Amino acid sequence: MNHSITNRQIAFMIFAVVVGYGIINLPNTTAAEVGTGAWIPIAINTIIVAIFTYFISYLGYSHENQTLFEYGQKLVGKKLGKLIIIIYIIYFIFLLSYLVRSYSEIVTSIFLQKTPVWAISIFLLLVVSYGLTKDLKTIARVTEIYIFLVIIGFVFIQIIVATQGKIVNIRPILGVEDIMTYAKASFELFLPFIGLEIIMFIPLNKKINKSIIKYSILSIVFIGLLYIFVIESTISVVGVEDIIRYDVSVFKVLKGIDLPYLEVLKRLDGFYVIFWTMNLFCDVYIVSYLILKQSEKFFKKISPNIIIFIVIAIVFILSQIPKTPSEIRMLPTIAKNLGIITLMIIPLILFIAMKVKKNDK
Repeated sequence: MNHSITNRQIAFMIFAVVVGYGIINLPNTTAAEVGTGAWIPIAINTIIVAIFTYFISYLGYSHENQTLFEYGQKLVGKKLGKLIIIIYIIYFIFLLSYLVRSYSEIVTSIFLQKTPVWAISIFLLLVVSYGLTKDLKTIARVTEIYIFLVIIGFVFIQIIVATQGKIVNIRPILGVEDIMTYAKASFELFLPFIGLEIIMFIPLNKKINKSIIKYSILSIVFIGLLYIFVIESTISVVGVEDIIRYDVSVFKVLKGIDLPYLEVLKRLDGFYVIFWTMNLFCDVYIVSYLILKQSEKFFKKISPNIIIFIVIAIVFILSQIPKTPSEIRMLPTIAKNLGIITLMIIPLILFIAMKVKKNDK
């Protein structure tokens, strides 16, 4: 791995992987849970994830030029350390399969109705397999450029959406649910925050990445604020009752907005899908790269090209297994549960183990 990844590049990579696919369904999933108080569980999760961002960033910063594969075995032993890596590989493979299938479903259902899902999936994976021939530095640079444009595009479009909304549609702003309802909703809405774990697989340099903890936390805070802005602006256009009925709600709302005074932006959903696709491609590139590099450490005698082929084949097969809508709807729940283990439980165990070892010395 190249060690010259900057704090800014890591922050953009965090945005790419965390925001990924889930942003387009965020308004209707949050509104379905807590109505006009949709922003509250997102704010709660932003604070919680920011805390675990500190743990994860501190682990990497404290073990200079090492990834979880190396320092995990030092902290909890070789056997348990390797088992943890296997859990992350399985998690990333499932996450990649989920992203590929979800993207393919949306593209075929909204834009290319006559194109089979498997064809979109193969195309996406072929593009990804080419990207895997590059190093982390190249992927980081591409991500930095793409995500900068994505952020500008997302914010600009949501500002336009907000101008079409009505304040009455997001009242009461503090919602009407009790504290326990918001606490339960924050658990159910954890999926949009998974992906931060990539920091554990990027070797950090104490000189170059001196401020990585600050950059990582600010990145999560920015993502949380963006989520809240997307939720509130989207709900303000159609109201809670209608947004709940919309699947891929951001696209549906954008499609219904007409801007006669901005002829070039008359189809906001078309512009949005460009930025969303750029974000998702960066997401799958990064996740695929992490799978490849961790697999190479387990199978040192196997050519990286063969590993790429095997990983792509497994991801394609897994992405095509769900057949019915109910099976597809199970994917986010599985991803969320795995994300809680990889983003919260394992990093906390490793952080405690590191502190215990330091105290023993």
